[in-house]
Amino acid sequence: VYSFKIIPPQKHRPNLIRLFQQPGTSQTDR
Repeated sequence: VYSFKIIPPQKHRPNLIRLFQQPGTSQTDR
C-alpha cells in the first residue's frame, strides 16, 4: 500500500482512501 502517498486520495479517488485506510497513514499522513 503506497498509492495514497503517490496520489492525493481525496482529489483523485475517494475509494482508495477506504481501501488504503491505515491507522493514521492515509489521510492523516497526507
